[in-house]
Amino acid sequence: FAIDDNRLRFPSIRLQDPYFNIWQDSAVSNLDFLVNAFAPEDTVPLQLPMPIAMEDINIGNARIRYRHAPSQTDVLFSDIDADIRLPYIDNDSVNAQLVGLGVKARLRNVDAIVDAHFRGDRDSVFADRVNIVYRDQQLLRGSIAIADPLHPDLTHIAVDCQDLFCNERLLSDLLSDLLHHPVRLPQELRQLGDMHYHGLLSGDLGNLNLHGAFTSRLGTITTYGTLSTDTT
Repeated sequence: FAIDDNRLRFPSIRLQDPYFNIWQDSAVSNLDFLVNAFAPEDTVPLQLPMPIAMEDINIGNARIRYRHAPSQTDVLFSDIDADIRLPYIDNDSVNAQLVGLGVKARLRNVDAIVDAHFRGDRDSVFADRVNIVYRDQQLLRGSIAIADPLHPDLTHIAVDCQDLFCNERLLSDLLSDLLHHPVRLPQELRQLGDMHYHGLLSGDLGNLNLHGAFTSRLGTITTYGTLSTDTT
């Protein structure tokens, strides 16, 4: 590292094969204990003595395991590769850029894998190549774009659902895993056979416009609509 123009500069930071283990057996996780240990209520907020620049942070093949005992949640984040820029950090602001982040999450209690690639900065975040696989069957494929994520009143979301797939066996197994008991679907759903949905969901947090098509053994239905929520 070096000090240039009253700024602490780290030209390059590399982390290869790091592993983080987080567990939670009550309302407070071990991560909370760690944070509380270094930040008691009477602690004065941290003040940086000078601006900091982390110009190139590269993380390779990282793994994070999170376990939540009360809900029996067990998630392993693996194959994490990240390229991050933090060119300016001071007590009032952070300038950050996510050049690339690839991550794969395995939900062990429901036999599902979520795989995605992220990029973005303070103004916009993109998640492309989003894939959700359940029991070796691709459940969802698509991408997400979020504009102005730090200001909820101005945030705009665009979701491109390229293919959402489901059938009787897949839906029954998924619900059984989530509810922890066998689930049998009604006859009306079993008659639909293989089901596919593709479409676009876009708008702000209060109003999301939906446009797509649902296809099953019985035919195709085109959908238009608006999902509205009270954000006040």
